[in-house]
Formats: sequence, structure tokens, C-alpha cells
Amino acid sequence: MKTILVPTDFSENAENALNYAIPMANAFGANIELVHTFHLSQRAGMLVSVQERMRIEAHKDLKKMVKEYQDKMTNGNNMDFHLIRDYAPEGISYMAKKLKADVIVMGTKGASGLKGAIWGSVASRLIAITSIPVIAVPKYYNRFNLDRILLAIENPTFNDKDTMAPLQKLKKKSGATVTTFNMAVPITVEVDEETETLTTSDTIREISDDYHQSFDTDLKEGLVKYVNKNKVDMICMIRKERGFFSDLVHASATKKIIFDSPVPLLILYYREKK
Repeated sequence: MKTILVPTDFSENAENALNYAIPMANAFGANIELVHTFHLSQRAGMLVSVQERMRIEAHKDLKKMVKEYQDKMTNGNNMDFHLIRDYAPEGISYMAKKLKADVIVMGTKGASGLKGAIWGSVASRLIAITSIPVIAVPKYYNRFNLDRILLAIENPTFNDKDTMAPLQKLKKKSGATVTTFNMAVPITVEVDEETETLTTSDTIREISDDYHQSFDTDLKEGLVKYVNKNKVDMICMIRKERGFFSDLVHASATKKIIFDSPVPLLILYYREKK
């Protein structure tokens, strides 16, 4: 891991995400790239100076952030910033590709009121359009600690090593234990008749230290209950190219997990091979 991109709207939660990303960057020897986007619709009579003032103020704030946080980068790594005029999800996705970011770390909620609601929609939209792994950091969560990761998956025979590579790197670097949490309806799970164990792919077996079958009908409730009971530090999920999961899991439940997860959520992108 060489580059971590951290979007910011200068809110407290964006700052928390940065505080989460810094020790992660130190552990991997990665650089942090701060990104702020701004955009005003061009309307008749709108002064160009308004956007210029926005740009100047944002530039000052970004420069101040780098000056304040650079000393916390302790592994010879650096922090830089980028200011781009674009809609936030598209601008962040563009910069992540341009900078060849290994992961995007961002808060799921921004400032209070309307601005916070907008930032929440930015996180949701970004997760939907980017192919780069995203770590969504809950509000007020700012400590980077990886002792136990929960891989929440609906298909234990999933076997794409490229998709799982970021999780494998996190596990190797942190020494974390990975538990595969099967979210599929139990009746659909295949069982090996000889060993009487659940059938899993080579990729899942390679990355998993143990396995848990969920029997909860409420996906969010089952995940949160397991996370709190077992002191999980991160949840990992896979987003397919079309839709977050298959028809087994509704999008509304997924959004609840994204915005209400008690721990950071790592979202990996999977493009089905043709």
C-alpha cells in the first residue's frame, strides 16, 4: 500500500477519518492525499469571484490541515492536498484513479444539518461508482486498530483473489484474525458430505481463521450484534459491479450498514469476469 486518499469537507467526521488514516499510513509507509471538491452551478448573474473565494478559502484550509497533521506521519511518509472543482463523488473518484490510490478512507457523515446529509450521500454515491477499495469510518471513530476483521459475505464459494487482495494485505500487515460471516440464507449453503463442514472457496479458506453462519433475518441487527459481542475492529464487504449484493440482500439494508456500522467498513469492488 503506497497511497491513501482521504476526502474532506472540513467537518469533524472527516477529521476523524483522517485520524484513522494516519496510523494506517504509518503502518504501511503510505502517503496520504487529501482531496476537497467544490462546485457551484453556473447561473446567470453569478459572479466568478464567488467560486474564486471558495477556492482560496479551501486552499487555505487544506494547507492548514497538512501543516497540522504532517508531524503525525512518522514513517518517512508524506501528506499532500488537492483541490478540484467537480461534484464530490465524481471528483474524488477521478483523483483516486489519477493518484493511483490503494484505498479511500472517508467519513460517512459530514457536518451537521444539510451539509452533513449531503456528505452522507457523497459517501454512498462514491461507494457505488469507484472501483477502488473504500473504508467508511463511522462518526467519532478515529482509532486504527486491527485485531479482528469480519468478512461479511453471502457466497462462501467466492473465489476471486484479486478482489480479496486488499483484505489479505491488511491481514498480513496487522496480524488480524479474519472471521468469515456468512450472510446467505442457511438453506442455500452447501455442506461437504465427508467432513460435514460448509463448502468454501480456496480464497476464502486462505484468508479466514474461523467461520460464522448468521441465522438472523435482520442483516444489520445480526452483524452489529456479532461485532459488539466479539469486539470486531472492521467489517469487510464486497460490492459487485452491478448492485451491492445479489437479490438476497436489499439495498436499503446495505445502506443501513454503511451509515450505522459501529466500526469501519471496508468495501471491496468485484467486477465479474466475462
